[in-house]
Amino acid sequence: VDHLRGMSESVKRLVEAGLVFGVQQDQDDLRYSRITLQDGQLYLHVLQVQPPPTHAYTIQVSEVLEALDHSSTLVFLDLAWPGSLPQPGSLPQPGSLPQPGSLPQPGSLPQPGSLAQPGSLTQPGSLPQPGSLPQPGSLPQPGSLPQPGSLAGSKRLHIQLSGNTTLTRQFVLLCTGQHSGSSYLNTKLLKVGYKGEPWETVSGGDYQYNNGEGGAPLLSQQDDHQYQKSRSAGAVGSPRLLGSDQSAQFYITTRDRTDVILFPRVFGKVVKGLDVVRAAVNHSDITEVTVVDCGVVLTL
Repeated sequence: VDHLRGMSESVKRLVEAGLVFGVQQDQDDLRYSRITLQDGQLYLHVLQVQPPPTHAYTIQVSEVLEALDHSSTLVFLDLAWPGSLPQPGSLPQPGSLPQPGSLPQPGSLPQPGSLAQPGSLTQPGSLPQPGSLPQPGSLPQPGSLPQPGSLAGSKRLHIQLSGNTTLTRQFVLLCTGQHSGSSYLNTKLLKVGYKGEPWETVSGGDYQYNNGEGGAPLLSQQDDHQYQKSRSAGAVGSPRLLGSDQSAQFYITTRDRTDVILFPRVFGKVVKGLDVVRAAVNHSDITEVTVVDCGVVLTL
């Protein structure tokens, strides 16, 4: 974690080359989480079974997340739908792909087998020590490879979670996929409530059935926390009562309310990308809007 926090130039090159991954040992297999650097921010992406490149460095996902401030975790969702346009820089520009010889040479990176095997996960401090990293020139230079992270056509929103509560912890688990692989990845937005009205909302989060009938809680809902209420656009809350069979679903408000009614069970706020949510709401079929990536912003 200290290597990521300090972000030396050599570690930065590894991250930019897509060679640093979080890892988690599950009961039956290992799952991996990409760690990317985009616009000066580190992102930990949702855990997946797909293994990383042979020469990747790994760090325990639990160690990374323990270093965060759990009172105000910042998470992200990437949305895409038919006709959505890529964000600037999310696709490689002509000539930006690596030239022959620009990829790492044999011997300049760790040898095959250096990744954790099942049952032998990398220990704390397993990221490379100063001096053990590839030398300048042995890795692609910034900008020479497409940035991992934003998928073509996807649009990102950042959500600041409020407090260390059952709903915020559950939301983080569903953004990272830590809990038995359950996550918001590939879930659809479900419906637009009161479209065009001052209390317009959009809901999603059915990781079970993707049709609004699922979204069971991952954590015990015995929570005596007094959740916020809000009239503001960008509020993120639970549309269901705590303890219901769909309380892992979420809603996002798109407009400021002008009446006296408050949105209930608010546990976060969209701090970047509310325009993305509004654009999704204006799509002809909200169920075509899909979460194509999700995770946590690493404010180490």
